[in-house]
Amino acid sequence: MPSVIDLRHRIRSVKSTTQLTKAMKSVSAAKLKRFQGLVLQTRPYAERLKGILRQIVARDSKITHPFFQNREEKRVTLVVIAGDKGLCGAFNTNTLKFAEAKIGELSQNREVALSVLGKKGVDYFRFREREMLFSKAGLLSKPSYEGSLEISERLIDSFLDGSTDAVYLLYNKFHSVSRSEVVLEKWLPIPPVVAAGEEPFPGYEFEPSAEEIFKAMLPAYMKNGFYRILLESMASEQAARMMAMEMATQNATEVVASLILEMNKIRQTSITGEILEITTASEAMKR
Repeated sequence: MPSVIDLRHRIRSVKSTTQLTKAMKSVSAAKLKRFQGLVLQTRPYAERLKGILRQIVARDSKITHPFFQNREEKRVTLVVIAGDKGLCGAFNTNTLKFAEAKIGELSQNREVALSVLGKKGVDYFRFREREMLFSKAGLLSKPSYEGSLEISERLIDSFLDGSTDAVYLLYNKFHSVSRSEVVLEKWLPIPPVVAAGEEPFPGYEFEPSAEEIFKAMLPAYMKNGFYRILLESMASEQAARMMAMEMATQNATEVVASLILEMNKIRQTSITGEILEITTASEAMKR
């Protein structure tokens, strides 16, 4: 049976852990608010940009672009976006387990070139001696448009020069604080941006030409989309960490309560024993 002093040390230690988990929860909540705001800000821009592209194609169905070129998928690039840090529950585990399953599916009839973003993902595949086309750690800790632009341009160039026939992105799609979803999205080639039967807005005039505007805007649309995916993954990671730290704080609080109860029982037993000894000794002296 542990002594009262041992239990006091354990209670002090668990309380210190509780302070740490509370601090981490607060930091994650602040980061989540920032990344969630960025995600919500980029979505309207992407939708508006997509709407303009749809209208251009609706006016001139002959407009084409290499991004729409469907080829037989002999070699594809899979970009796995994991986290840079741990202590976020099953976030990284679920992402990497899903990635392993999709690698197996894609590898059945095509060659898969694996690219990994996020330290946890890089360490995971490096430990398993899996060959990676490229890897980058630290980008998701402080995601920036400049950092995402470097990677998106590299992926676009590999598709345009024929090094890869398709680019797939595997990431966590952010829905809410309590819900995110690991998804596999085909990034290149992209499906047509115009809906069937859609009519263009009347009265629009394009200068210098609709085709030139389309070719200039489409790469911007793709690069903005890649940056938004990084933000969604980062928001999902921070939400998972915040929930994990909240659960850890609750568990630590319950452990402290249990230890205090056990310590009080031991103290009560000790006090009762001392009172019994004093009473017995007093009775013996009277006799």
